[in-house]
Amino acid sequence: MLVTFYLSGPYSSTTVSSKFTIVGNPGAETFTGVTKAQLLTGHSLTFSESVTGGTVTTTEPETCVGTVVNWFVEPQPTTTPTPTPTPTATVPPLYGFFRSNPASTYNGHCDQNQLISALFYSSSSTIVGMLGTMVYDGNQDPWVGGDFYYAVSSDNTANTNDQPYYVIKVDDMGTVIDLQVISDCGGSGGGGAQV
Repeated sequence: MLVTFYLSGPYSSTTVSSKFTIVGNPGAETFTGVTKAQLLTGHSLTFSESVTGGTVTTTEPETCVGTVVNWFVEPQPTTTPTPTPTPTATVPPLYGFFRSNPASTYNGHCDQNQLISALFYSSSSTIVGMLGTMVYDGNQDPWVGGDFYYAVSSDNTANTNDQPYYVIKVDDMGTVIDLQVISDCGGSGGGGAQV
């Protein structure tokens, strides 16, 4: 612990005492040869944390030797740091829907007999309202869609062989960037209309 000593009082600058020994107790940690000039401006000494006080004794001149002043450490109040709150991500109310496997084109699911049963969440309460919104995976983290199309339904037993159905394109940030309705797969791989 760092302790700073000052020579103070009405006679501090006129005292004839010129050298001092400073002792810290318990442990008798001793510093000798401390001068009047040092104490007039403040002289800092390092003591172990167990020191609670001690003495300042005059050692020069001969006429003042043995004059003793006691000193003590004033305990400082311990402050407990206030914890900084950790911000938490705010996720809007989420609604559960179901999706198929990915396809690279909007009509890539046509006649593939894919079950639309993998759970995901949307901030939109309707499929038609999903365009431009965020979608989330089963852990409610933004869904990394890979810029693929997914057939979607509010029913986990829906199938891509049963038209009409919706497809959404999800980017790597979890945003729905395209929404189509597949009304008829026909023989040519499917017809879609942007919603």
